[in-house]
Amino acid sequence: MRRALAGCLGLLLCLSLSRCEMPTGAPDFSFESSLQAPLLLEKTFVLLGPQEGTDALIDTTRHGVDTLFRVESDNVLALVAEEELEDFVQLDELSRTLAERATPAPVSVAAGVDDVLEQDLSAAYSFDLQVLRIAPLALVDTTMPVPVLPLEASLPSPPARLDLGTEFIDLQEGTEVMLGNVTGGVNELHVLLYNGLDVPLTDSRVASPPRLRIRYADTGELLQEVVLERVPQPGETAAGMASLAGKRLVPELIYELDLGTYGGAAQPNGAIQLQVWTTTLEADRALAAVPGQTVQVERQRIAVAGESQLLGAVLASSELTLTLHNQLPVTLQIESLQIRTREPVGGYPAGYAALQLGLVAVGPGETVTVPVQLGVVSREVDAVAMVSTPGSAMPVDVAAADRLEMELQGLARLNTLYFYPQGETFQTDGSIAIESDEVAFAPGDYVTLADGQLVLEDLLSTLDVNLDTLQLSFPDIRRPPYGPGDTLVIRFVRGAVDDPGRYLFAGLPAGSAVTRALTLRDLRLYPAQNTLRYHIYGRLETASQARALEATDSVRATVRLEGLDLKDAHVQVSNLTADLNDDVNGDGLLDVALDAEARISSVDGLDELSKRVSGLQVQGTDLTLSLTTNIGGEATLYLAILGRAADGTTRFLRGRGAYAVAPDDPVIAPLRYNGSPLGADQLIRLPFVGTDDPDRPVTHTYVLDATNSNIDEFLSLLPQELRVVGRVVAEGAVQLRQPLTVTARAGLRIPLHIAADVIEVQDTVEVDLSSLDLPTDPQDDVQVEEARLTLRYANGIPLAVATEIELLDAFEQPIGVRIPAENTLQVAAAPVDGQGFATTYREGEVSVTLTRDQLALLKQGRRARLVLQVQTPAEQVSAVRIRASDALRLQLQGAFRYRTRVH
Repeated sequence: MRRALAGCLGLLLCLSLSRCEMPTGAPDFSFESSLQAPLLLEKTFVLLGPQEGTDALIDTTRHGVDTLFRVESDNVLALVAEEELEDFVQLDELSRTLAERATPAPVSVAAGVDDVLEQDLSAAYSFDLQVLRIAPLALVDTTMPVPVLPLEASLPSPPARLDLGTEFIDLQEGTEVMLGNVTGGVNELHVLLYNGLDVPLTDSRVASPPRLRIRYADTGELLQEVVLERVPQPGETAAGMASLAGKRLVPELIYELDLGTYGGAAQPNGAIQLQVWTTTLEADRALAAVPGQTVQVERQRIAVAGESQLLGAVLASSELTLTLHNQLPVTLQIESLQIRTREPVGGYPAGYAALQLGLVAVGPGETVTVPVQLGVVSREVDAVAMVSTPGSAMPVDVAAADRLEMELQGLARLNTLYFYPQGETFQTDGSIAIESDEVAFAPGDYVTLADGQLVLEDLLSTLDVNLDTLQLSFPDIRRPPYGPGDTLVIRFVRGAVDDPGRYLFAGLPAGSAVTRALTLRDLRLYPAQNTLRYHIYGRLETASQARALEATDSVRATVRLEGLDLKDAHVQVSNLTADLNDDVNGDGLLDVALDAEARISSVDGLDELSKRVSGLQVQGTDLTLSLTTNIGGEATLYLAILGRAADGTTRFLRGRGAYAVAPDDPVIAPLRYNGSPLGADQLIRLPFVGTDDPDRPVTHTYVLDATNSNIDEFLSLLPQELRVVGRVVAEGAVQLRQPLTVTARAGLRIPLHIAADVIEVQDTVEVDLSSLDLPTDPQDDVQVEEARLTLRYANGIPLAVATEIELLDAFEQPIGVRIPAENTLQVAAAPVDGQGFATTYREGEVSVTLTRDQLALLKQGRRARLVLQVQTPAEQVSAVRIRASDALRLQLQGAFRYRTRVH
């Protein structure tokens, strides 16, 4: 605080000595005595002023006190001062404390690669019938005579045994088979005829080579007709072929041979040989019996698909299921199932049994789901199963497409993934807690930062895979204009160049820790529920080289917010306590006696008054303290205000009533005076309610009087210096905006109801007596026979005044002349009425006879020290009251008796 303008406040008694006239005529040769009694001073003094035609005991026109006194109603004087107290209270520490409490502790953040290592794995395979295959059938093989031609005859033949083989299980004694449409060596009917007759053979109509018709025995419908390729001559063989693709085949068939010869009817000699057979038949469907059987089936190179381009993986856990769907019309029982790796995976060799499954029965048309666990998997696996069926005694309808389907699918958590990176992504969310009992952020609350840093310390990727992009975003830290989409996003991008202003940095190298510090200037924090959310996103490179990811791999860093300085804030606080002064020695205490910690100030004029007046006791004082601030919210100031007088006397301003401090209040614990704890009776608490809008400062005014403080006692000290330390406690919704404006103005009013026993006023005034030419040489013809100074007074001020005047030389050293010569001049107080006002004057005088030595020293006088002890009369109990017109009249007269020697 700036010190008040140096004022000059004191009692000014101007002693003007007039030079005596000396005889100048020619000597008349006689002795005579002459008396010179010049009036040296005739003045009227008011207590305060001066006023027109008067001087003042206390010159209120002197700079520093010229506005200190005021004439109020009834012509009563009051000491009035108004002063802006710079730095009386500073709440910057509240902003710093709030910033500290709103700063989260450093926190370690990490993003693992779980998103990559959690893979949906799938592998689908089946044990198919694939085809209903009938081995080549010998339908007819006979030699027979032909007694007559033409001939259309049915040939006897046993039923065909339609046993079907598949890639899975076998069928027996098919009763009906639907052949497929496959041709080209399969599903063919072949006929071979040897002509052992003596005539050529044609069909019965002699239109074409011989024919063979095959009919269904049950319906007589034609299955197929085969026309031989040529007319066999005697001793020749002719062949024919027809396709059975798409035909229905049954065991019992009728074979009709159609023969003739040229020339019409004939009775040939000899016999013919006929062979009818099939190639392998492949059926789409069959009605056949399924015998009980156990088969071992195997599938190789079953692809295992994952979300990544998988080479292999070691699993930590899985939620895999094996789904078995039986499309066959008979129950299938899985006696055992093994899934084996085809390639080495980590420390596991090729052929490792990754899965072994025990007994599982699946009924016809049923689907069974079995949870399974895999320990390791390669990108291709082999499956080997032992499957049995009890079969079916009755023919059942079987299709070539029937199969036992198996599908392995589910979520697997991997310990290690071997793969070709294809830009896979991983991400994680978390929050940074602001752990404070004093600061809370409700939805919409925020702090805007004037300065500060976000430090990513030891940012490290342990991945064996390069990162194309690493992105750290903080949704609750926003850039201007602070919309929800203005999230702070920090990016590390391969190929980029560091650009901190855009929060962009070069890609993060694998295995090397980096530290980056980013400015938070002008950014705003919205830590709802006292948490700052963060989001970490990473995208892997795309590479043709194999890479490995481990479950322990991560991207991690320590996030630290430091050096936060608030620009503005809107938060909720609970007993947020801050110092109002700097703790310069870092001991956690504030000592009002330490110049470096206390705020030191003075009230303009009051400090000057204190240099000249002591012993003052006043009544009816009020001190108006106005605090104007743009801080919003409720707070209480705890202040230690120490007044120090010019003589070193100290006194604390103490609160009473609503302004009293409770003795057990923990807030005051750090407050000290010369190292000793301050008591509650040495403090004052001032609650205030700030503004609703930081753009519109509000003023809170406190009127301190005898009902709520010891202000009378405090100001009676006339403190030359005010020393302040304190603390502030904020509560509820608080708004801060820089620059924080806190201005204090003190308005002081002291009616001059003076109740002191002794009020001492001192001042030193200029008195130049160098021109006073008094004869002091004993050889001179003119001698001063007697020299006397007489001071007469008429006191209209209702205060007794004990006066002492001492003359000083140019070096302010006494010259040995005092008025009175000993003790003090007792100027009696004016009589007063019942209200304490003066009614008339008290008169008196005092004389001082100067010695020859004093007379010789008198002309060295340059200054006069006036010591005035203003006293209330002893018989008066109540305080006196002073009017502006109350005056003290003084006359100072010199009496000099001369003796002249005539020659």
